[in-house]
Amino acid sequence: MFKLIAANAQGQLRPALLSKIKAAAANASQISSTLSHTVMSPVAATPQLYPYKFVRHNSTVSTKVQEQANIPPKVTPTTGAGATTTAEEFKKHPEQSEQSVLSEIDIQQKLDRFTQLNLAKKHPNAKVDPRFHEKELDESLQLLEIKSVRDGLTPEQLTGFIFNVERLIYLNKRKRLRKDFNKDRDDPSAFRLEIKVQRTALNLFDLILSGSLTHCLSADALYRLFLMLHQFYLRAEIVSYWEMGVSNSEISHFFVDQKVLSTALYVSYEMKRFSYEEVKQIFDINTPDKDNVYPDLLTAVGKVALLEKDYTHALDLFEKLMISLENKTPTAKGAISEMHLNFISLCREVEIAKHFFDRAYDDRKLPYGIRLKAPHMKSFMQNLSDAGESMDVIISIWRRLILKSQQTASYDPKGAKSANLNSGLFKIFFERYPDYSQEGNKYLQQIFEMNPQINEIFLNAAISNYSWDDRDSFYKLVNSFEKYNIKKSVISERIILKQLGSFEHSNEEILESWNNLLYTLDDYEYDYIAHPDWSSIRNATITSEKFGEERTGLFLSILKAYKDYMINDAACVKFIRGFQRDHEQAELINKFQYETPIVENEVEFKVIENFRHLKKRVNFSKSVKEYVESIEKENTEKENNAEDNKDNF
Repeated sequence: MFKLIAANAQGQLRPALLSKIKAAAANASQISSTLSHTVMSPVAATPQLYPYKFVRHNSTVSTKVQEQANIPPKVTPTTGAGATTTAEEFKKHPEQSEQSVLSEIDIQQKLDRFTQLNLAKKHPNAKVDPRFHEKELDESLQLLEIKSVRDGLTPEQLTGFIFNVERLIYLNKRKRLRKDFNKDRDDPSAFRLEIKVQRTALNLFDLILSGSLTHCLSADALYRLFLMLHQFYLRAEIVSYWEMGVSNSEISHFFVDQKVLSTALYVSYEMKRFSYEEVKQIFDINTPDKDNVYPDLLTAVGKVALLEKDYTHALDLFEKLMISLENKTPTAKGAISEMHLNFISLCREVEIAKHFFDRAYDDRKLPYGIRLKAPHMKSFMQNLSDAGESMDVIISIWRRLILKSQQTASYDPKGAKSANLNSGLFKIFFERYPDYSQEGNKYLQQIFEMNPQINEIFLNAAISNYSWDDRDSFYKLVNSFEKYNIKKSVISERIILKQLGSFEHSNEEILESWNNLLYTLDDYEYDYIAHPDWSSIRNATITSEKFGEERTGLFLSILKAYKDYMINDAACVKFIRGFQRDHEQAELINKFQYETPIVENEVEFKVIENFRHLKKRVNFSKSVKEYVESIEKENTEKENNAEDNKDNF
């Protein structure tokens, strides 16, 4: 899975790779059978068209009308003998890979089924494309295991399949943002699907590089595959696959397509594979006509320029994007919107960043829409703080963003955006004021006063980032739930309990917070104590940096009382493994393999038994015993192997 190319990471190999990129670009420019994409010719960008005055007098961008350029095209080679090697994942049923097993009719039926699954026509009333979910993914993967099916695929079929797999990622994310999504209950299922999609993308890359899909490969398919890896933060894999593809003369022209470069080039820079100068060099090699460049590639290189503080070049690329937008180039709106956000979040010249922020905040005069995404806005506020802007300015920006987020609340039912913004503000605030002070307390009150809507999300952000060793201020925040008539959720109770590990509290106070969490779980109809609940009490006690040693007895006493309330055996194992990095803590947990473990400094307390929903579901002691025995067996085998190797030597 992790195809890290340590050898290619050597600095001296870079010239060789660059020469391959040049060769691939030259090869791509000679292919003219079909076009992979067409960019419309630009027209002059004038101040009349862009009244918001982004066009600069010192611009190096040509506004001269140019002829339409032929962008490196796509080819569809005929299926050959080279397309026989497959990835290991698709060799589960080798008997199906034999051509003799299936008749031509069988093969065509399977190809028709693959088409039905992946290229079904969109229903006129549907808001999404074909109904492709995990069941359809599994069936498509089974069909891809058959060599004769792979050999018969067309570029349209492969691209359609990859599009559907990519779409599953977004459907899964949307599912997680639904109000009825229970993180503790539904996360395992969502995580399993993510792993399946991730493995599918990696296996498809293996098939491509082995030559099995050369006949049906397209730049669009490759582009979406790279986007999938980027969604999973598999940056090393992106660089590895891209460099291997560029080095393969049969398919290299796909890997230097401008769409593909829009992802691979930025990630290669991010991974320190290429310097800024090398990024510009590769960009120049693969964009012979600078007035006809794929918009997302302009945005990717512009992002690198911003990170390098080359604001002149970044603005030049931004103006090229405006020309593409005027020519109604596909994807130009999304690309220029993203570039606009990059100026806000990455530009360290505060005045430039503020200018772009103000334009985006009221985008009615812009020819493209901008959604002020929370990660970009958090970065913007952090940059303002790093540049020395006053807390008043930062709070004012935050308030404007919160007001803006309320306008789009229907698109964010769980309040993820406002949660991000609130967390960003309080992170900056407690960095500025890590300890209690009158000035800090004044600004904390000001934040409350300027907040247009105090809710659970806001209070959770304040408490989770709290760093003062001051009980009065802490409980003032906690009591705000009652003051503003806000019901504490399970998440709120977890955050409060976790923070008790930061400063002085008695065992009784910690137990009270733990009991509040249990009652809240019961109110929300949980029938088990979830892993995040155990993490909260662990942070408040045994793993507390300041009070861990003196609260170990309390944690073990709570565990002894409620250990069988975990959801299943897998949760028990996950819990046990969480302590194995600390030998002393591991020894304490391992004692629970006995039904009545002896706990040093045991704390007596009243165990709650009158729950409506919470109940015992597992035999924790049995799980510990099995885990300890498996570790002992593994260690014994290692020792025996070591002895055998010693004797052989």
